[in-house]
Amino acid sequence: AMTSKDESSSSNSAKFWDKIADGYSKKPIGDEAAYQEKLRITQAYLRPHMEVLEYGCGTGGTALIHAPHVKHILATDVSRNMIDIARRRAAEGKVDNVTFKRASIEELDIPDNSKDAVLGLSILHLLDDREGSIRRTYRWLKPGGVFITSTPCVKDMGAMARMFARSASLFQYFGLLPTFYAFSRDELASCFKNSGFVIEHEWRPTDDKGKIKKDSAIFMVAKKPSSK
Repeated sequence: AMTSKDESSSSNSAKFWDKIADGYSKKPIGDEAAYQEKLRITQAYLRPHMEVLEYGCGTGGTALIHAPHVKHILATDVSRNMIDIARRRAAEGKVDNVTFKRASIEELDIPDNSKDAVLGLSILHLLDDREGSIRRTYRWLKPGGVFITSTPCVKDMGAMARMFARSASLFQYFGLLPTFYAFSRDELASCFKNSGFVIEHEWRPTDDKGKIKKDSAIFMVAKKPSSK
């Protein structure tokens, strides 16, 4: 159950995303090549029979791209405005196998062992209860199911990103930034492993010289083992 602190944080977060939803939906993707690679890796795991959940779906762009590759996607977000835009996009694209729903992760009522894949893209660093959400995700997945995530791990980023994270609370106070949490790749990987996941695949974009882009998100595929 959510505490009143969680609820107020969740409602502040929803207000922030509601406010920026329109601009967010029109904004071009920051690193198009990295986004395309993440789509490609994800689709290697998708099959036509699959039931998929995406939480933190925003305006639905990624869910709508993956829709033709699976049976059904339940795509959720805390922001009503984001979900309204997503539904409009689905109707315009005549996509009928994605259900968009306004809900926080805690509000979702999903049977255990019912999903083949769960997507959590650019969301884990925004959650008050990251570990609880990862545990829930593990329960919802069928044995052999995958949890596909993309997460900025601020503690591993360059000095500028770390400095920005330290000064972010002022922007958050005035509602100019959502609440977010700084952690490292290793801390994130530990959360997955502690919940029972096995990390199956990990990827970060590189520059022309083959060096990992320091401020890029970490793309991880974690698997729920087929049997204990």
